[in-house]
Amino acid sequence: MTLLRDLYATIVIFISNFTARWGTWVNVLLLTALAALILVMLVRAMLAGHTFRRPAPVAPPTPDERLTEHAAQSLSSAIRFATVTGDQAAMDGLVEYLKERYADAFAKMNVLALPEGSLLLRWRAADRKAAQAPVMFCGHLDVVPPGEGWTGEPFSGAREDGLIRGRGAVDCKGPVIAMLEAVSSLMEEGYAPRRDLYFAFGHDEETGGTGGAAVLAELLQKRGVYFDMILDEGGTIRKSHLGRRSYPAALIGVAEKAVCVYKLTARVPAAQLGEPPRHTAVGALSEAVCRIEAALPRLRLLDPVKQALRASMPAMGFWRRLVVANLPLTKPLLGLCFRGHAPTMALLRTTLSATQMSGSGSEVQLPTVAEATVTGCLLQGDTAQSVLRHIRDLVADLPVEVELGSVQSDPSHISSDKSPYYEALCNAVHERFATLPCIPTILTGSTDARYYEPLSGTVIRFTPILTSDQAYNAVHGPDEYVRETSLGAAVEIYRSFMKKL
Repeated sequence: MTLLRDLYATIVIFISNFTARWGTWVNVLLLTALAALILVMLVRAMLAGHTFRRPAPVAPPTPDERLTEHAAQSLSSAIRFATVTGDQAAMDGLVEYLKERYADAFAKMNVLALPEGSLLLRWRAADRKAAQAPVMFCGHLDVVPPGEGWTGEPFSGAREDGLIRGRGAVDCKGPVIAMLEAVSSLMEEGYAPRRDLYFAFGHDEETGGTGGAAVLAELLQKRGVYFDMILDEGGTIRKSHLGRRSYPAALIGVAEKAVCVYKLTARVPAAQLGEPPRHTAVGALSEAVCRIEAALPRLRLLDPVKQALRASMPAMGFWRRLVVANLPLTKPLLGLCFRGHAPTMALLRTTLSATQMSGSGSEVQLPTVAEATVTGCLLQGDTAQSVLRHIRDLVADLPVEVELGSVQSDPSHISSDKSPYYEALCNAVHERFATLPCIPTILTGSTDARYYEPLSGTVIRFTPILTSDQAYNAVHGPDEYVRETSLGAAVEIYRSFMKKL
């Protein structure tokens, strides 16, 4: 109501100015300035679609046939090891397979294998005295459970119609195989790196990485190893960006959000079902969850997100392009114009989602205690503790206690997209996909890279695999797959990038 009263007062003053001695001229100037501002905003929006790189639809890559076939055979066999996190026999089998499949490469590198299955490899520089600080490539060997809905066997590694199917095809056996193929083929050519190249493959990334990447990071830190750059899994090469097939893009992660779990517990006195209290434990808990999901932390426009939005303007409709082209003036409208697009909204704020809830085990019994889990993906600027305070403030008048769960971390630092390593990676992508824009972004989930952050000032999260919307959505879902030519192109991108280091 205050806003409406202020608006009404403004209109009354504006109209009354026409009766004042100089009011007409003041109003004319104001209207002219407003019209000019609107005109400038419209022109900026119209030109924005042509200012940034406008790629053509991605043509199917045609990588080296021999390289692609060898990589496809390797990935197909690797998928057959059902390395769901915690399956030690399957993990041991996969590690032994990789050692046999890439025997020459493993023989020429220093190899450290953790008992649970994580691998740390070092490919030494040709000239150790002149070598620069090392660089590390990361991935993981474990996969999430297959889940329901598969049309075929989740761990068959079947090759059909140019596709390799099975859990881990993209996340993350595909990238690991592509890295090892790149190293092996470079070694066959007699290439030796100018600096040490490390390869860290964890065995438990899908369940937190505490026994794999965390242990490897601690070991490297004790040895005093510091990296100029670390490359882990992350954004992919998307055939369609923002739902536009005419606008493919390479989405390169320069940071990642933190995953943090919050435990909610509602407690009420015991009562009979026929004489219920005003608020039951489940009812209070449900109210708390509704408040949390409805009142998320405020929107925040970070620099890499602003750059990503600007670079994505050619893929946007006019309304969204108008808002993005005129930032920061139009920042208050960001949430309004992107509220129906969850991927973009996830880059603008911390998200909180209810993932579990439990109460009475009986249909005819009122529970005195009900519990829920709310999982947050924290954007830079928020912390586990600040979000905890936010949630507690929201439910302060309810009989609900809020505590941090066992999974808690803070968001990563943001690496520069102006670093020479980011540019070298983009150049390697452009050698295979010439017109493709490289767009910096923030990963909405977490990776093993968070453990390695103390070891480098530049941590990039990117998987150079070409994915359609269908292939991208199948990661962690049913019928995960990768196209053989996309795998071959990833090998070539890794090869090119390693040569540039």
